[in-house]
Amino acid sequence: MSLVRRHPTIAFFVLVYTLAWGFESPLVFLRDNVTDTQGFVLVLLASNVTSVVGIVLTAILLGRGALRKLLGRPQASFPQARKARGALGDFGEGFGIQSPIAGAIKGETS
Repeated sequence: MSLVRRHPTIAFFVLVYTLAWGFESPLVFLRDNVTDTQGFVLVLLASNVTSVVGIVLTAILLGRGALRKLLGRPQASFPQARKARGALGDFGEGFGIQSPIAGAIKGETS
């Protein structure tokens, strides 16, 4: 654990590389024996490794407050987004909809 705290970037890349290849290696070495469904699940898992490792390392290194901030609601920093967020309520915030898309959904044109 202290190694992860001393070298977080190196730990991130080593963990991501190792876990991604752990999921991808059956696709490489057992090409003919992996069904389409198994292949899909393995690719899906491998493609999410980076995000999961980033979230886990954030929790370990920076604590719950940083994790809450990372996973919390996005904060709009420009007026059009605030206006769209007010019009769409939680729908606009939960899906990360910004002003041009929100305007199109509401039927407005610029």
